[in-house]
Amino acid sequence: MDEGWYHKGSFADCTEMIMSGFQSGKQYSFRCRIIGRDNKVGPWSHIVSLMVT
Repeated sequence: MDEGWYHKGSFADCTEMIMSGFQSGKQYSFRCRIIGRDNKVGPWSHIVSLMVT
């Protein structure tokens, strides 16, 4: 894992990815990547930043 980034979860598909433990009013940045059935890892996505409400 790159410095400053943390693993928050793994999901079987992208239809419902629920994460908890975030502080309201704080901005977080996210990125994701796919892990194929053969455990080959794809490239990281672009970074998305969101303000938690």
